[in-house]
Amino acid sequence: MDILRNAKHELMAGALAEGLSQEAAYIKAGYGPKNARTAASRLLKQNVNICQRRDEILAEREKLRSAGAVAAAEKEQVTKEYVLRGLKTVAERCLQTYPVMNKRGEQVLCETPDGGEALAYQFEAGAATRSLELLGKEIGMFIERKEQGKPGEFGENREDLVSGIKERALKLGVVIPKLKQVA
Repeated sequence: MDILRNAKHELMAGALAEGLSQEAAYIKAGYGPKNARTAASRLLKQNVNICQRRDEILAEREKLRSAGAVAAAEKEQVTKEYVLRGLKTVAERCLQTYPVMNKRGEQVLCETPDGGEALAYQFEAGAATRSLELLGKEIGMFIERKEQGKPGEFGENREDLVSGIKERALKLGVVIPKLKQVA
């Protein structure tokens, strides 16, 4: 879609793309503030091309933003390999693979219980876990599962589920205690 023929409509589409409310966009486009909320709503209903133009402007901006991000990544040589290597390094450091360094880049020593000295290592479980999680997601180790349906919709198949569990348990030789009936 090209620029809208009606200049006020084009200005309103641009203002909506900026994130302004319908009322504020209506006023910014040059319309009067009196009954702006109602008038803006009516105008948009009668001229769907304004919203279509807004969507087109947003899509163009996103395309430019994405192209800019790709160009910046290429310029800075940020590749998938670079990110994965960085995540691996973070995980290894957080898992105590690397010694703690001071601001001058020297290894930090700590006192041992017997009075001696040893290299200091610091375990950071949260950072290590997050790095490993991101690495695992990248290589497809994790499958995101999400239940779809209304609450209670799966209760009807409970009998099938229980009998399936019992069958598998029998094959494995596992004894399952009697389950209580849940309403």
